[in-house]
Amino acid sequence: MKLIDADTVVANLSPLACVELMADTQRAISEGVITIPLRTSVSVGDDTQLLVMPGASAPTQTFGAKLLSLAPHNAARQLPVIQGYVLLFHGESAEPIALVEAASLTAIRTAAASALATRTLARSPARTLAILGCGVQAASHLDAVCQVRDIEQVRVWGRNRQRAEAFCAEQQRPGIRVEAAATVADAVADADVVCAVTGAIEPILEGRMVAAGCHVNLVGAHQSDTREAASELITRARVFTEITDFALAEAGDLLLAMADSGFTREDIVGEIGDVLLGKVPGRQHENEITVYKNLGNVAQDIAAARYVYDQITA
Repeated sequence: MKLIDADTVVANLSPLACVELMADTQRAISEGVITIPLRTSVSVGDDTQLLVMPGASAPTQTFGAKLLSLAPHNAARQLPVIQGYVLLFHGESAEPIALVEAASLTAIRTAAASALATRTLARSPARTLAILGCGVQAASHLDAVCQVRDIEQVRVWGRNRQRAEAFCAEQQRPGIRVEAAATVADAVADADVVCAVTGAIEPILEGRMVAAGCHVNLVGAHQSDTREAASELITRARVFTEITDFALAEAGDLLLAMADSGFTREDIVGEIGDVLLGKVPGRQHENEITVYKNLGNVAQDIAAARYVYDQITA
């Protein structure tokens, strides 16, 4: 069995390759080829969770499970918030074939899923990207979104201005201006694409802040009682999910909007895989706001982990 560390994951899983993996995975989910259960969460202490996510992928002839610890308080200690592994089994022999470091895999595939939604739903051209948050996912989202749109300006907001400025200094790249914004409103003003990758539990992104024609990826909140976006944004937008049943169980951005506004399940346009399959329309005109709720799922992890395994064993 291969033990695949974070450096090997990063070296063998490019953002653009992962976008294509996410497209294949989401199409397969919406076609019913891949079926996965909701993840199991166990509380450990005040704010630490153990997440267990089993799944099987017929297209990759692989099954397995992802086992993660999620400890938000680790950010203040400069320790990883997410730690764990993906265990892969061969689909035919049922032998374990790899244990893959999960934090690096999660960072790349989560951003790739947002980039896929951006490629599918955002206006073209889209030149300005706003990133809310300045952690690991902020960096991976910057890498991934720049693969699918010709981004020229990036505005980054973080609760800690010094951290946001340090992030921007580290993320400078040719042809792209990366700068810190003083407020969320400043960051998202006239942005073509917004990626919210914060640890917020209450809304930080108000509907009135978002310009007509913007595409928004909501990534940071992953529990039924937490959200990054206010209800006004959800009700203004055409909303797309990764797996609608999962969103209706876990996506506080949508569930809390259902509780305090006129938003309903019927207002969800469809899954991103449905758009890729041509079952539902994506963006219909230049001025509409689109929202993609990115929760992540173990089928994405299995596909990405199997890809890395295949790369190093080819």
